Amino acid sequence: MRHVRIASTAIRRFAPLRADVQAAAYLLRSAPAKAWTLQDLAESVHLSRSQLQVVFFASMGKTPFEYLKMVRVELMAKYLRESQLSVEAIVRLVGWRSRSHAASSFRQLMGMSPSEYRRFRAHLL
Repeated sequence: MRHVRIASTAIRRFAPLRADVQAAAYLLRSAPAKAWTLQDLAESVHLSRSQLQVVFFASMGKTPFEYLKMVRVELMAKYLRESQLSVEAIVRLVGWRSRSHAASSFRQLMGMSPSEYRRFRAHLL
């Protein structure tokens, strides 16, 4: 049995969304396939790398790259539902270089592999 740690929203307090955090999240959402580095993202929102890490985590509850992983998984799920593209093509389209890393990330967040997700969604229709 897998152990899942759920943070209670009553316990976890997030900082208000700062404009620079909103801008960083927007950049990651608008270009998830870009080969982002923390330096590139920090420079884009005029913060140091360490400052971006701190303020992003305080506001979003995850690091910029955890957020990017979530964005890519959401986009993968959308393509799996709405297209007939191969899993390999979708992996590349959303910005991952490794299919195994993408599948592992997808399974971690969605609870099933991309192929299982596609079959599951097909049975719902």
